[in-house]
Amino acid sequence: MAIALPNRVTITYLLALGVIATLSLGTHFLVDTIVQKQEASAKVVNIAGRQRMLSQRIAGTALELSKAVGGAEQARLAGRMTEAVALMEASHQALVHGSVALGISGDMSVAVAAIYHNAPLNLDQQVRNYLTSARLFLGENQTTKADSPKLHDILEAADSPILQALDAAVLQYQGDSEESIRGLRWVLLIVLTLMLTTLAAEALLIFRPLFRRLAATNERLETVNRAYQEVLGFVAHELKNPVASMVTNARLLCDGYIGDITPQQRQKIERIAFNGQYLIGFIESYLDLAKIENAETSSTMVEIANIADEVILPAADILHGQIEGRSITLDVVIPDAPVRGRGNSELLRVVVVNLIGNAIKYGREHGRIRLSLAIDGSEAEVSIWNEGPGFPPEKRADLFQRFVRQNTPDLIRKKGTGLGLYTCWKIVQMHEGRIWADSELGAWAQFSFRIPVDPAGHEIPSRGAGLPIAPSSVPGASG
Repeated sequence: MAIALPNRVTITYLLALGVIATLSLGTHFLVDTIVQKQEASAKVVNIAGRQRMLSQRIAGTALELSKAVGGAEQARLAGRMTEAVALMEASHQALVHGSVALGISGDMSVAVAAIYHNAPLNLDQQVRNYLTSARLFLGENQTTKADSPKLHDILEAADSPILQALDAAVLQYQGDSEESIRGLRWVLLIVLTLMLTTLAAEALLIFRPLFRRLAATNERLETVNRAYQEVLGFVAHELKNPVASMVTNARLLCDGYIGDITPQQRQKIERIAFNGQYLIGFIESYLDLAKIENAETSSTMVEIANIADEVILPAADILHGQIEGRSITLDVVIPDAPVRGRGNSELLRVVVVNLIGNAIKYGREHGRIRLSLAIDGSEAEVSIWNEGPGFPPEKRADLFQRFVRQNTPDLIRKKGTGLGLYTCWKIVQMHEGRIWADSELGAWAQFSFRIPVDPAGHEIPSRGAGLPIAPSSVPGASG
């Protein structure tokens, strides 16, 4: 059942998507059909309307030609009338039988067909008779044109019968077009209604139950995670004191308080004490992180009078012994004027201590560490740069994840919990800041973070200690 339910939801969702896709395609084709219908109807109405104009042009030209004097004028008018007759005949054939060249299908509605082929209008016959009279008139001798019966037929037809029939055809073409468009628009409205109905049904019958199940599953996972964290925290608390006692007893043995031991025994016991101390550090790191995540540690944000004095310098002092132990030179560069901000100085010190501690642990012995504080607009940037093996660029995205450590040959030998950088990221997030890392493999590594501060300290000079580092050696900040 657990497998069948997701499968059923997936199939239903895919079917709904198929319906929507089909309706979308149908809508596209309907709109395209409407456009094509409009274009075709516009052509037909335009050509039918032009027939009316051509009939009047033929009649007018015939009258002028009957009165023309001079061969040149007669030839001009005869040519003009011949062109009008040819165009009217071609247009009539296109309307009745269709024309690929003009893009006319030739399909007629019952009402239009009645106008063309049935009494009383019988437009098809009228047009053919009209064009025949015009051609016969053109073929007559000029001397008889003025009194030609064909001229009389042309003028009489153009005056009323053929005009009425052509007007009726134009109006009917237009009416048919409007009726067709109205029908297509109704179909389009129905398709859109079906699409909206499908979307509403999808939301109610698929997404709403799915979101409810996801919310319930998420709640269960959070409950399980809380229980897991509580058990893990309980185990960590219970382990801390016994391990600390083990380390203390191991050191008492090493220092000879319980009796003399051999050098080989001392080596093994020191190893026990070292591993025990590492385990204590791991437990403390986890407990500190658990306090931060569970909001047990105070995260109250208060005014910090000077980030350098309350965060940067105290963190460096805490690790002074470790720095000297590895013969590392620490360069500290901080602004002369106070850098004011708002945050939790105790938690920010944890970040700086963690980052300096990593620089000491993973940096080069007898190397150099550079600790700097700078202002960029409304943000303070803290950077810890160290000489050392660095890390590959592809590992950068994993650095701030929980329990993640780098597996390069230079770093894998160093013990670590994989929680320090994650803790730093968590604290910086609490301060609405960002943290990142840069490195040149085999040369240096730099960890930086930015937090919002009072922008009053913008572009203030710095005071520093230690040897300046060339710009080509220190990476620029990037986020």
